[in-house]
Amino acid sequence: MKIHAIQRPLSTARVQRCCECDALFTLPALNSRQTAHCPRCSAKITSGRDWSLTRLTAMAVAMLLLMPFAFTEPLITIRLLGTRIDASLLEGIWQMSRQGGPITASIVAFCVLGAPITLTVSILYLRIGSRIGMNLRPILLMLERLKEWVMLDIYLIGMAVACIKVKDYADIMPGGGLIAYLALTLLSILTLVHLNLEQLWARFYPQEQLPGPRETLRVCLSCHYTGHADGRGRCPRCHTPLRHRRRRSIQKTWAALIASIVLLLPANLLPISIVYANGTRMEDTIFPVWFRWRPRATCRLPQWYLLPVYWYPLPKSLS
Repeated sequence: MKIHAIQRPLSTARVQRCCECDALFTLPALNSRQTAHCPRCSAKITSGRDWSLTRLTAMAVAMLLLMPFAFTEPLITIRLLGTRIDASLLEGIWQMSRQGGPITASIVAFCVLGAPITLTVSILYLRIGSRIGMNLRPILLMLERLKEWVMLDIYLIGMAVACIKVKDYADIMPGGGLIAYLALTLLSILTLVHLNLEQLWARFYPQEQLPGPRETLRVCLSCHYTGHADGRGRCPRCHTPLRHRRRRSIQKTWAALIASIVLLLPANLLPISIVYANGTRMEDTIFPVWFRWRPRATCRLPQWYLLPVYWYPLPKSLS
């Protein structure tokens, strides 16, 4: 299959349906500094910000070059009771799995190793595949779901919190791989911010809306294209089944809402971290910290800081 790519997105206005509230409106052409929102529910529809595939490829190559150093070299060096411990990313995942947390280690490995590697390989696949006429639809559909799973920055925050808790018992120094990991995190954030999948769909698979009644137009929940289904009931751009709404969306929403309410108390009462110091096991939870800080008159800032942690999830779930 040969892909007829265009050098820039289609500049003509088109009819668009909102993926959130199903409102039908005319979407004008956007420049690089404009963002389109739904006129009824204010949901973000698309953005004009876009990087060329050449620039995205350069970012992907740079990330691939940094990954061996960021993943294998020590991020921090810990000196505890005369013992030096070099903590690297792969070593941390391995120790987490050995100490009874294989599920947690698998999630961390996917979000910090698997997802970033898949992101960079997918961008290179788009670059090479667009030149030799390969099918790019599966990669574009996968990238839509993969962007939320790249969590290099979350791991960095967790490592910083762990260093703050351990600094009273050990000496902590930055390792040689920390600079590479910081650079990798920064490049991944920039890539995700400027990776405009709507523009990539318009480049590789430009579609003109066929004439027909506006009321029968449907929006594809996979590639966000608005149009009429083809002869097989599929989206003409990404070839996924074109449905009016997601299957069992109300049941899934209620299940997620009930689960979040049930897990609200365990998330605040169960330990979030365990530290062993001098043979003593110390567990830290979120909720009791409020009571430990409350009697102190000098701890106004931590009280106000923890207030959203306790009270924001509950009204958000009930609303």
